[in-house]
Amino acid sequence: MYRVIVLLCAIHVSHGFLCLRLRAQVAELQQHIAALNTRISNDRAATTQQINRLQQESNERIRSTETQLNQCIEKKIQWTATHQQLQIAQQAKLAAQDNATQAANQCQQQLSALQQQITAMKEHNQELKKQIERDQQKFKLEQESVAQCQQQLQQQIAWQQQQEQQLQQKCALEQEIIKLQERAQYQQQLNQQLDLQKKQENTMKEQEQQLQKLRNSLLELEKLSSPSKMSPSEAFDRLGSFLSQLAPLQCNIEASEIVSPDSYKLTYDLPINLEGDDIEVKIKNRVIYVRGSKGGTVVFEHVELLPAALDAKSADWQLQGDKIEIFIPFNKTQTGTKRDPCKADNSTITVQESSPMFTFRNKISV
Repeated sequence: MYRVIVLLCAIHVSHGFLCLRLRAQVAELQQHIAALNTRISNDRAATTQQINRLQQESNERIRSTETQLNQCIEKKIQWTATHQQLQIAQQAKLAAQDNATQAANQCQQQLSALQQQITAMKEHNQELKKQIERDQQKFKLEQESVAQCQQQLQQQIAWQQQQEQQLQQKCALEQEIIKLQERAQYQQQLNQQLDLQKKQENTMKEQEQQLQKLRNSLLELEKLSSPSKMSPSEAFDRLGSFLSQLAPLQCNIEASEIVSPDSYKLTYDLPINLEGDDIEVKIKNRVIYVRGSKGGTVVFEHVELLPAALDAKSADWQLQGDKIEIFIPFNKTQTGTKRDPCKADNSTITVQESSPMFTFRNKISV
């Protein structure tokens, strides 16, 4: 600290001498300027330029000296500030030394405690090593047992794989057998369907043949309808044979009839849904003919013998889903009077479908 103070004083004294020199130089310059002014006053015209130049130089020197003075003052202020800072720093160093001694004492205490902990940890580590050795021995024994178990498991797995392969082979064989059985069943079903189709075709052909026979018999009956051409016994035989031929056709068709005091209702179950234009209903004398076609192929055809005293001209029919209902009223004007077979109308009547607005009350065309 003493050395620092001495150093600051020496710097201060040296700057003091420097300031005195600068002041002396300023005084000399002022004297020189005064001399020059006297010379200039003697010969102003000749030395005007020199005076201006000298004045400029003097001004520059004055400025430089002023700046030097200001710098010296600033340096002096800085040196004083540094001196104060050094004093403060020295005080701080002393306080830090005190703190450092206290911290060192605390560190020494902590070191002693840590050494005690280290000795305790070493003892604990030795115990852990012994325990680890025991555990390693147990682990070796467990590994040996695990290896044995793995060998047994591998053997079991190999045996299971063999069984699975055998089962897979069995399943493949069973699947092939099932496929063959399914194919056989499918083939049987196809054969059965083909047989049914053939039977249906045969039945259709038989029905067509029977219908043709019936048509032929009807034509013969029409030809021999006059009493002069056919005897009653022959008519009886022909009508009986006609009705016996008509019976097989009626067995294959599902039909129902309802007879009420005022009307006669005949209902047929159609094999498929048809439109009104696909149905044709004709009545001739006491025989009704019903036919249903779809796309030019006949899907339904039937002939039925009607009761007596029906008004065929007032008949109509209507589609109800997959059913056709034919309604024929009784001719009330003929009930209670004598029949006149000679005046019977043998013309063919085409029955029209009834309008949705009028149920079973549509006129027919003769």
